[in-house]
Amino acid sequence: MKYKAIIFDLDGTAILNAQDAMPSERVKEAVKKAEKLIKVSAATGRPDSTAFWVIDALNLENPCVTTAGTQIIDPKTKEILWKESMPAETVKKVLEVVDKFPYDVVLASQYETFPEGPRPQIITDESVIYVGWLPISESSEIINKIKSVAEVNIHAALGYDKDSVGLHVTSLNASKKHAINKLEEFLGVKKEEIIGVGDSNNDLPLFEAVGLKVAMGNATDELKKNADYIAPRVEDDGLAEVIEKFVLNNTI
Repeated sequence: MKYKAIIFDLDGTAILNAQDAMPSERVKEAVKKAEKLIKVSAATGRPDSTAFWVIDALNLENPCVTTAGTQIIDPKTKEILWKESMPAETVKKVLEVVDKFPYDVVLASQYETFPEGPRPQIITDESVIYVGWLPISESSEIINKIKSVAEVNIHAALGYDKDSVGLHVTSLNASKKHAINKLEEFLGVKKEEIIGVGDSNNDLPLFEAVGLKVAMGNATDELKKNADYIAPRVEDDGLAEVIEKFVLNNTI
């Protein structure tokens, strides 16, 4: 199969799972070569403000998915090409639940950089409510409580601390799947022509929107179970290996 696009996550996939991580030289070189052959895009849970650190370092040219699948942005002009938000009433219901838990809560519209702690909340239409970091063992309780009061999507991304996750709460009409379905129109490709690469459970919707599903070696067990191919770990430049194998060498 000759693929026409590759869409990959950032944290834990294109870069180490750390706030200040940047792509390795091997990954940057592989992306640079791939862009001469196919469409290359990122799909990240990060809001634009921190996603651009990595997207700009990779010098991506095609539209990318940011803010937990609620936005598609032009990486060169920074123009928002598509966006899906939760109404203020839904935001209020979610906040009434999560504010009862001892976890940091940050609204995407107020997320200018990685926060040091909770920030004042201005309730309005919102793309994402970020909740974290919380122990994986405690995530089911808060997820169930949120879903009992509001119709939303909730996806868990692996945290920067061991055995922790961050929750991304979005509209029912927003996820990496929704955004990539829309991104296909911008890129001019079909689902079966796309390689998708990720590492966390919030990449399960990404898998639903692509043809070849690739999980990093450091991915969650659930993501690996749904993958067609397991790449090396992010520490070993697994994304570069995927690009070299399926794009530059076109071995299948």
